Amino acid sequence: MEPYSQRVPVEILSHVDLHKSVFADAPGNASAGVVNIETRRISTENTLNLVAGSAYTSGTTGQAVLRGYTGDRDWLGSQDPQRKLPAAIAGGAHYGNLDHWPQAEREAAGESIPTHYTLTKGTAGVDGLLSLSGTYHWQQGDHHWGVSASMGYENR
Repeated sequence: MEPYSQRVPVEILSHVDLHKSVFADAPGNASAGVVNIETRRISTENTLNLVAGSAYTSGTTGQAVLRGYTGDRDWLGSQDPQRKLPAAIAGGAHYGNLDHWPQAEREAAGESIPTHYTLTKGTAGVDGLLSLSGTYHWQQGDHHWGVSASMGYENR
């Protein structure tokens, strides 16, 4: 599973500026820059947006692939308890490098590794996404208030 990444709903963006620079004394593959993200002003209307989609990739979707263990709760983005580090490995971690582990502990650690840590044959599925975002505006006297929220799901 890919690491979680933060996303900003496009509906609340006014503009994004990227200023990239390279320094003369830096290696050729180094770069630096600044990203300025400016949001829109408070919305003057209430909105609700729902986006759903799926993607079929020719030559990949439905084809046999090598894949790692997938658990029942992976679609939630939470860790499956089956991936918990076995006690024999976690308990011996204080030995440091495997070369320093006593033979008995090394064998126990190897035997405790579940089979779902291996690569298995599977089928590449269809990518899907679901996104819900909205804004809410209200006024109290001379003061304007607004809230925007977004949540989404992707399975790729």
